[in-house]
Amino acid sequence: MGLGSDEIGNTCRNDVLILKFGAMQFEKYTNTQSEFIHQTMRQLARLTIALNRLDKNCSKALADFFTPDKFDLIIQATKEIRMNHISSDSITIPEFHSLSLALKIGYALKICIAIQRGSAIRAGNMKKNESLLSFKEFIEMGWNIRISSNALSTLYRRKFNSTQLLPITDDLVKLSRYIDNNIVKTKLDVESDNRDNQKWSRLATLCLARIILFNKRRSGEASKMKMSDYISRPSWEEQNTEEIRESLTPVEKKLAESMTMVEVEGKRGRKVPIILPPVIKECIDILIRHRDECKISFHNKYVFARSNESKSFLRGHDCLKKICEEIHLKNPDAITGTKLRKYVATVCQLFNMSENEYDWHAWHLGHDITVHREFYRMHESAI
Repeated sequence: MGLGSDEIGNTCRNDVLILKFGAMQFEKYTNTQSEFIHQTMRQLARLTIALNRLDKNCSKALADFFTPDKFDLIIQATKEIRMNHISSDSITIPEFHSLSLALKIGYALKICIAIQRGSAIRAGNMKKNESLLSFKEFIEMGWNIRISSNALSTLYRRKFNSTQLLPITDDLVKLSRYIDNNIVKTKLDVESDNRDNQKWSRLATLCLARIILFNKRRSGEASKMKMSDYISRPSWEEQNTEEIRESLTPVEKKLAESMTMVEVEGKRGRKVPIILPPVIKECIDILIRHRDECKISFHNKYVFARSNESKSFLRGHDCLKKICEEIHLKNPDAITGTKLRKYVATVCQLFNMSENEYDWHAWHLGHDITVHREFYRMHESAI
């Protein structure tokens, strides 16, 4: 996406503090979160534009508004960016259109204050540091009441009695068959013409979409599978014991022998498993084997790499959405990584699973049992 070439993008490039913020975030997240960093920088730029529109004395940079006397102006600018008012029983209620924008700006401002304080301390400007500390106190005391509370109350109102549409089973079956058929065809195309970059990317897109659909994983976790993760994957034959083998049913033994498991880093540094069916493992081997011929960057460490000299990876959400657009589905918008996870969590309520089985299921999805029950399972009325 980048910063864009519009007024917001130009503001990002011309504001020193926003650039420092972006550099610090990039140092923290590297290029794995480049779009998130660009998005946050644009949010700060939008705030800067709104502030200059309200304060018409002269054009100022974002850092110029970091004084206690400008706090109310920042609150007003934040509200004007993404807030309207709704009427309910003759009472006017402020409501945010974009909840994430309202909540994220406060977090980003605290980081910007820390950056400015660091610059002031290095320069020996203790007076400016004290002013920034006072401004930070205003943010900590007033932001939750005047911004965050309104945004969160809007979130609760929207969720109240809202309909949560889960993926339709027929759509999932149809999509799975479509992907499987295309994988077989594209795999042969790549093998016959192993220098075609577009065919390589097509096979990577299909494989990534199939992995997300099969595992119900967060799309970002599957997308970020590294070459080292795949190459150093655990082996069932080496790690199992005779006792474990004897405890499995014939079906479980067959699955253990045919499926491949790769452990990747999940949310909050958790180690989460990704299960690969035989055909997907075969396709990944083909992708790795022909990376050089298809001119995938040697420095790109991801299995599902972007083409040419990019060091980034394909986005799982985009891959899944792209495949859904290629066929006619009843409700393609419901097929997302999050809703797939809600789908499998809800369907599992139909089975008489033990506590240990629920724990294992939550571990596979990459969260603990409390999160599983509170956020992913739908209410009993849904089933």
